[in-house]
Amino acid sequence: MTLRAQSISLFAPEERSVQSVKELWVLAMQPGFMAYATFVVAFAGILGIYVSPTYGSTQILVPIGICSLIGGA
Repeated sequence: MTLRAQSISLFAPEERSVQSVKELWVLAMQPGFMAYATFVVAFAGILGIYVSPTYGSTQILVPIGICSLIGGA
């Protein structure tokens, strides 16, 4: 492990585990996550509806971008 990776893991905040579905729902309804999810869905939709029909068959980054956005969310 490199020095950089060690310092990142030492100073990273501790994560807590989710104990119930209700707790997961509360976390998913936080404004930060809702903004992120809205951005991801909107941008993937724009790529899928407007960009993909024109450039999707010639530019590999369009379908990769859609898959990465949806997979990363």
